[in-house]
Amino acid sequence: MEQIDIESIISNEVKKEAFIKQYMPFIISIVSKTTKRYISTENDDEFSIGLIAFSEAIEKFNPKKGNFFSFAELIIRNRIIDYIRKEKNNQVISIDRYNEASHENIQEHYILKEEMELLKEELKTFKISLINLTDQVPKGIDTRRKCIAAAKVVHSNSELLNSLYRKKKLPSTKLSRTYGYSLKFIKRHRNYIIASVIIYNSSFDRIKTYMTEMEVSQDDV
Repeated sequence: MEQIDIESIISNEVKKEAFIKQYMPFIISIVSKTTKRYISTENDDEFSIGLIAFSEAIEKFNPKKGNFFSFAELIIRNRIIDYIRKEKNNQVISIDRYNEASHENIQEHYILKEEMELLKEELKTFKISLINLTDQVPKGIDTRRKCIAAAKVVHSNSELLNSLYRKKKLPSTKLSRTYGYSLKFIKRHRNYIIASVIIYNSSFDRIKTYMTEMEVSQDDV
């Protein structure tokens, strides 16, 4: 989809309403895919929730953090899932089959799955396969921490971050000369470092939590 000037939309209510109306089919599509059924714009609460979530996405989106529609899709899905979960909790459910913890786990699993799908699409723009990436995660905790530290350097430096997204490759020379990372190290762990930058520069909260846990070894506990 096209690039969106979110700042001009946020500051102008007329533009914002027109923008929401223009992308109504997008909202309906995401709500329908999440609920796995046809959505009525007049009778379904899920549609209203999708509209509110889309508006929320407009308010919260940071242009430096990826694609707006990927972000909006994540927000809409999360809000719909929250609503479905609450509705299920209000129904009479067999106590021997379900409990509060199981609903929470299902929700977390579903949201994580959605985040992974969006991450996979982001990685494709850098010609990185999510399947191959799982085999490229450094085995050693020190190496993993060093890669994540390099990713944080890129993420916190707007010049390096913009260069990464513009050229679709790591600013290796800058990382080597300014921050002391060897070119051999950068080349060897390129995909993992790039993936880490994308994650830190996203709204993938579940994946971020997982990465934080990965930084801690059993020896540290």
